[in-house]
Amino acid sequence: MRAFMFFPMYLVLGCTPEDSTSLDGDDDVVVDGDTGGDTGGDTGDASDEETETDEPASPEPKGDNVYANCTVDVQVGVNSPDNITRTSRSIYNAEGLVGEFYQDENGDTKFESLYQYGYEFGVRVYVGADLNADGAVDDVTTLTINEDGQRLRYERDIDADGTPDQITVYFLNEAGQYARAETDTDGDGVVDSVARYTYDEEGRLSMLEVVDADGAQLQTLTYGYSEDGLTIYLDWDTDGDGVDDRISVEVTDGEGRTLRETIDDGQYVYETLFTYRDGRLVQQDGTAYVSGTDDLYYGFEVSHTYDEWGRDSAIDYAYDIDADGERDDSSAHHRYTWDCQ
Repeated sequence: MRAFMFFPMYLVLGCTPEDSTSLDGDDDVVVDGDTGGDTGGDTGDASDEETETDEPASPEPKGDNVYANCTVDVQVGVNSPDNITRTSRSIYNAEGLVGEFYQDENGDTKFESLYQYGYEFGVRVYVGADLNADGAVDDVTTLTINEDGQRLRYERDIDADGTPDQITVYFLNEAGQYARAETDTDGDGVVDSVARYTYDEEGRLSMLEVVDADGAQLQTLTYGYSEDGLTIYLDWDTDGDGVDDRISVEVTDGEGRTLRETIDDGQYVYETLFTYRDGRLVQQDGTAYVSGTDDLYYGFEVSHTYDEWGRDSAIDYAYDIDADGERDDSSAHHRYTWDCQ
């Protein structure tokens, strides 16, 4: 079950992929500047020492996997292409999975946080974060999974002292679905919360309940489906008081793509329309209204561009912040530079 999402303006400024984490490096890592090159250059060991490569930089893939052994730099800016606020770098391994990620947090042309990922069965099972680029791992997340990629155990060591601070253990039913998840939030060996999963006759998730150690309700997510299964309804009681705080409707096309999604959080109603071309997302159009009214809160538009190999090339954001129905000067953008060896 995918999460419902909406794209307020502040979200587009973050470059970090989900579950970010990284290792080697120092606080003199250069994004662009002192090395005399652009952000499509090599990363080496994440220092500003130049590393020679056998082949010149080229965006063209060297095999069937268009991501394998490639590096992509993403520049994030606002209002104009020249106003770069942040830069990130992702380095893909031979399997086409991100192995390393580097983040310039404040636009000073240096990578302040570095991350490294490990995989099993194609699933990310290790995230190691160097959050201040001092060469030491500060935060570690590990997963234990089965051959189907399902989680069996989650551990997070938030201070990298070798002792997990957060632990979740997952239990599967006879059908191989998640039945229960027990979480120890502070690493003291005591279960602090339990998530319970319920499914309908067709094996679809119908309810997810989270209770504390005493059985008191913390959260409840209730799922419903249209007769054709293409529309998914989600009622979410976020605080366990028995009242739904967030109501969502997602319309899909039956091929895993979202066509429209609507979220009512009690204050605003957000609606996003998704447009695809050749199987790729090319446009998102969003509006937000004050709940229970036709009063426009704000609107946005996101356009996606791809290179000839189907990889991200650019993402552009435009906004109607003052809700006058006209596009404002405010904008944001992502620009992708690929280098494959």
